[in-house]
Amino acid sequence: MKKKHNYCFIGEGKGRHSEHYTALTTREKFIRPYIWNEYEKIAIIRHPYDWVVSLYNLTETRLAWGQDNTKPFSEFIQNLDINMFYWLTDERGFQLVDKIYKLEELSEVLKKYKAEVPHLNKTNKPIELSKADKACIDEKFWREFKYYRGENENMVGTSIVEGIEYAPEGRGLTQKEKYMAKTPVPDPEGRIESIIKHGIGDIVVLKTDGHRYRRYNGTLAWRNNNPGNLKYGKFAKSTNSIGPGQGNHAVYASMEDGKRAMWELLFTDVRDYHNKTIIRVISKYAPASDKNRPKVYAAYVAAHAEVPVTTKLNEMTIFQQQKMVEAMMVFEGYKEGQEAVIS
Repeated sequence: MKKKHNYCFIGEGKGRHSEHYTALTTREKFIRPYIWNEYEKIAIIRHPYDWVVSLYNLTETRLAWGQDNTKPFSEFIQNLDINMFYWLTDERGFQLVDKIYKLEELSEVLKKYKAEVPHLNKTNKPIELSKADKACIDEKFWREFKYYRGENENMVGTSIVEGIEYAPEGRGLTQKEKYMAKTPVPDPEGRIESIIKHGIGDIVVLKTDGHRYRRYNGTLAWRNNNPGNLKYGKFAKSTNSIGPGQGNHAVYASMEDGKRAMWELLFTDVRDYHNKTIIRVISKYAPASDKNRPKVYAAYVAAHAEVPVTTKLNEMTIFQQQKMVEAMMVFEGYKEGQEAVIS
């Protein structure tokens, strides 16, 4: 799918640290998920030395991100437990932007994308770094330096925060890395590539890591990575479904792909659901002719989103739309199961 180009500078709002939104906050607060996925996202990163000095000089650092910049600079960097990727990743450490450029490349990037961005946040209080300061930053920001030197390609769909086994010997872990060390990270090669067979209660798939997996015990919505239980057809194909599963329900490579398809169906103009009321949408989405209970379904969804069933989808806030999707997943019977490697 070709990425669209459009430009929006987030940060003109009022309030503390409004000019320093993370990619995750920007996606959740300002951009509908199905729109976020259609557009190319880029980020400009500074040299880690400059970035740390800038962070130290920001008045909101202590309040917003819990880094105590009231102490001397050398002590500040020794206790620093946040990194530059915090602004570019989700809570699991997965990169949310498509491309990362260096600040030195900014003028070329703006020409490439035909964009204009105001130059904000200049560091007004330069600090001369000692050898000890540089050594400390080198140790804490070794991943950022790999990116900055071009040793890492962009890793969209993979985890930047890889865990303790990749940390240099003797290097301390940040709070985020400690969390990641305890929390399993989905295999970046673990997307479903093709369907081997499916039956009642399970599905066998081939993943991009070359292994066959049996997914069982969970509901159909979970087994197929299809939280909306969308049928396989023209729309499912247009949203990158890899094929039909049990009951001709679409199977998606990942749960994220399945959620995106659900969002596109409901809140874009592909099926004209977006300008209809909840009750009309649910009556078409889950008709009574298929032994569904559309009135009960619609009432449940509307109650969860805290809106009347007569509310049009394009009149709902992003928060209400998210609540609607969550409620539909529950009503569709979404329940996680188990997955086992069989070959």
